[in-house]
Amino acid sequence: GGGDDGGCLSIADLACSMDDLEAFCSIITEHDMATKLSESPEDGTKYTVFAPNDQAFMKDSTHTITSDELQFHIYEAAQALYMQDLNCVETIEMMNGKDSRTVCTDNDAVKSQKGASNPRSSMPELVAADKPACNGVLHIVSAIMKP
Repeated sequence: GGGDDGGCLSIADLACSMDDLEAFCSIITEHDMATKLSESPEDGTKYTVFAPNDQAFMKDSTHTITSDELQFHIYEAAQALYMQDLNCVETIEMMNGKDSRTVCTDNDAVKSQKGASNPRSSMPELVAADKPACNGVLHIVSAIMKP
């Protein structure tokens, strides 16, 4: 790239440059998802990625993420979804075909993105949202999303 993209990073590069996403970076690399998340599809598809932070993986250290579960953290569409686009109680269909739901707490000040198997007691809360990338947006969540 000749710097014509304004120097923005892809989602994969952005995730792998962040100190608290080392585990997520390893997982997308292992599952050959880093390549996909490095690309800007010609049809304009954008990725919205919910990346569990390293603490999330430590809390769930016995759990090995499958390819299907990794895809449950990625939403593909013509538009990336920023925090303001995630509507309370609405669902979005993730890359693996399963729905995740936006749950709002604390008078909608806190948003979580949960799967059917996430208990309400430890929902994947958006702890850092709206990290822009060339090919979409990255949100950091506090727990692994479980379909």
